[in-house]
Amino acid sequence: MRELTLREQLLLGLLLLIGLAFGGVYVQKQLAGQEALLQQQLDNRRQQLRQLQALASEWNQLKNRPLAPVMEQPLSAFVEAVARDLKIQDNLQLNALSNPPEGLDGVQVRLDKLNLDDALEVLYRLENNQPVLQIEQLLFSVAPGSRVVRLNFQVFKQSPRSSNS
Repeated sequence: MRELTLREQLLLGLLLLIGLAFGGVYVQKQLAGQEALLQQQLDNRRQQLRQLQALASEWNQLKNRPLAPVMEQPLSAFVEAVARDLKIQDNLQLNALSNPPEGLDGVQVRLDKLNLDDALEVLYRLENNQPVLQIEQLLFSVAPGSRVVRLNFQVFKQSPRSSNS
């Protein structure tokens, strides 16, 4: 092979520099396009993160809001008032429940020597109260040979402290 003249070498070097310059510009444009795409993805992720934080905040507010109106009066005082209103307070025994379900307050109620009308009226007033009360584990027994009944049940209400936590 023959050797290149100085002029050919300069021309070849100039073409190589121009090729490298075009290659550098092309690579730089590709990187700039990739950077713009990554920046757009980052902005989208930041927007999603803000939405997620807003939803988490809303969830915490909803989680702490009571589901129904909360009875501020102690449950035992309310049950006693119902019994007093029906004039059966002498037949009433109340015990606070030591381990009610989370978010609830509860009492164990025992009513002895009731006539059937009074027993049904007590249950009706407790079940149809606003704010809502919940009656569970109802035991209804009739004394043999008499017309009196005994009620044992648990009454629950939503705890005011569960709505403010």
